[in-house]
Amino acid sequence: DNTFAAMRRSRSIVFCLLGLLALARAQDCSGHGTKEADGTCKCSNPLPGADGSSGYVGAECAIEVKPLALDAAEIPYSMPAGGHICYYASFTGLAKAPHYLSALLTLGPGSNGSVEAVGLLSGGDEASPRYPHGPTTLWDGLAQVGAGWAREASLGLPGALSGPLADSKGAYLCLRATAAGPVAGSLRAAASSCPLAVHADGFVGLCSSTPEDVRYASDDCHAGVCACTGAYARPAAPVLPGLGFESCASPVATLGDDATLVTAVTGHVPGSWRYWNFTVADPTRQVWVGVAATANTSSRVGAFLQRGQPPGRATGQAAVRSDMTDFAGDLSLSVTVGAGWDAVFAHGTWYLGIFVWGDQPASYTLTLRRGGCPGMSSDCSGHGKCEECGMCSCEEGRSGRDCAGASGSLEMDKTFVADPRAGFRADTFALPNAAAAAPIPTLALRLRASFAAKDPLPDWITARPVVLLSGEGPAPTPDTAPLRLPLPTVGQDAAITLAGAQLPSGNLYITFYNPLDQPYQIGYSLTVDTVPRCLDDCSGHGACGGDGRCVCEAPWGGATCSIDTTPAPGPAPGPGPAPGPAPACQEGTLKKSDLVLPGGTVMAVCVCTPAADPAQPPTCAFTAPASPDGASVAPEGGVVVCGAGHQAAGVKDDGIKLSDGSTLASGGRCDAIVLPRRGTSSGMVFFWCVFSVALAAGAVVGGRAAMEWAESRQWQLGGDGATWGGYVRLGWDTVTSRVRGGGGGSGGGGGGSRVYGNDHW
Repeated sequence: DNTFAAMRRSRSIVFCLLGLLALARAQDCSGHGTKEADGTCKCSNPLPGADGSSGYVGAECAIEVKPLALDAAEIPYSMPAGGHICYYASFTGLAKAPHYLSALLTLGPGSNGSVEAVGLLSGGDEASPRYPHGPTTLWDGLAQVGAGWAREASLGLPGALSGPLADSKGAYLCLRATAAGPVAGSLRAAASSCPLAVHADGFVGLCSSTPEDVRYASDDCHAGVCACTGAYARPAAPVLPGLGFESCASPVATLGDDATLVTAVTGHVPGSWRYWNFTVADPTRQVWVGVAATANTSSRVGAFLQRGQPPGRATGQAAVRSDMTDFAGDLSLSVTVGAGWDAVFAHGTWYLGIFVWGDQPASYTLTLRRGGCPGMSSDCSGHGKCEECGMCSCEEGRSGRDCAGASGSLEMDKTFVADPRAGFRADTFALPNAAAAAPIPTLALRLRASFAAKDPLPDWITARPVVLLSGEGPAPTPDTAPLRLPLPTVGQDAAITLAGAQLPSGNLYITFYNPLDQPYQIGYSLTVDTVPRCLDDCSGHGACGGDGRCVCEAPWGGATCSIDTTPAPGPAPGPGPAPGPAPACQEGTLKKSDLVLPGGTVMAVCVCTPAADPAQPPTCAFTAPASPDGASVAPEGGVVVCGAGHQAAGVKDDGIKLSDGSTLASGGRCDAIVLPRRGTSSGMVFFWCVFSVALAAGAVVGGRAAMEWAESRQWQLGGDGATWGGYVRLGWDTVTSRVRGGGGGSGGGGGGSRVYGNDHW
């Protein structure tokens, strides 16, 4: 025991000594610095030595700093859980002043943790250098790799910024391992006067180039801007900053003068732009653009139009843009600008920009049509007259701005079939005098619908048509329709049934809504008929007749086939009361009375009165409710059963008393549930033509000066004024102090400079 006690004391002493040693090292700044009067550490060698020796930084000068060569060579690293290590890249001795620095961080295949990389420029003033002081300090750059998500990430840092960091001599790249376990991987870095990206194989891509696709004329980028060539050359038109023209990332193609042009795009990289310019001249008064994916992608696509210069995504940088939700369901979208509807429309050179958000490339077909009036394939879709104001006068049976939608009336018991076609959004029909289809509660109106596609829909197309119904007119929309019938499967019927009380006395409007844009050709069929609706489904003891009355199976009877008409058995053998007549009915059972009640049925109730002689059976009989035909309230002697679309009201809870003391609710009425209705109105095409021409003229004359002033003011301010915060793939433009690459949030680039948001969501 004494031996074990001595061993325990020895261990305690050792642990105490180790703790004192660690405390002493912390107090003396880990042996790599000195304590200041305020208790902070001043590291003796924050930079690596010229002989390759390590420096040390951090709050306790405990984080090792190794030299980092800017030649894209692979530098392996390894750290324990929670470990730190820094690298320092010196700008001294570089042949050209570096405007950009890019690093590639990778996580090795055997590592299960994650690594966070941060970057910081070091100042040239040795009296007040900017050095890392710990993992909680907000540094200038951030990237992260980890098991289970990205094992490769890029990190960019600025070089000679203006302002207090104009004399920066180098940059730190510091790595921190999470507590998940030891990690290992590699780091590559390079610097240039041109925007650049370091690849995993060590290739340094200047100006967004690859070995197979060189997009620049010189590797010496004056003021940090690439001299792009070919399709990547900077347009002669005014160009907003941050659209990718500084780094040869955004190609511009010229579209011909054909009325309809189709272009295929493959592998559009997320976070980048593609541009096309085209001319709009007489007699063109409308431009339609459609985008349809040719392969599945989780990314989103947006289309933007602007006259005179490439559009951006910030407010005021595009005349017309697609809705962010357009591409979600069927991976397609369309956008239109026209003289009859948009005051921004004018002849001249227009630019179309397509931008991709997400993490997967997008492949799609781009279609552009120039015409005199709206229409995907032709003016007014071939079903109307194109007026001089750029608006369509649709022929009978056609509707919509482009006359692509069908309109008309449906007839009972007749099937309407529409052949597959593309480019329409909604067809609307009216069913006149809908309530007459179900005049009594036991009849209901049924709508059956199905849709067809000319070609099989890809599995990744999730959007499907839906039928919308409303008593309001003239055309229900997905946002306003109180009733809808989804059609989830091609070629499969779906049905909805409406009770008479749910039907309007006037028109019932039925819209086939098609969310699928071009090139999908969709057809459909609609059938409206009448079906019987028997109460309680005849209790499972009968069939529903064509008039909505139950045809009961023996021995069941009654309005709902709920009464068992089997005669009661005679007395049991042996001693007992003298045999007597069986009761006429079983107490509490119901049968339909002759009373007529709007919206429901009045049922008579079997009520029994005990005999004076207990040995005799009770006297039972059905009540006899009666009131004038057409009365809206039933007498208390009957039980009200309301039909579909009605609800009971004014019922007396204890109106009928039974011989055992229990009670039944009786009397009352059946109130109908009615859809809201309101009137409709319509305008004339001629009026809208005149009105739109006047509106456009006023907007052009009165608003052109304001638009020009706003644009000039915007140039004075420098763009949209969005701000940026750290993100995964970063890069700094050290000449104009602008952030480029993906990101979002608040803050700015180095030196408190203004930052543009065109490349950030």
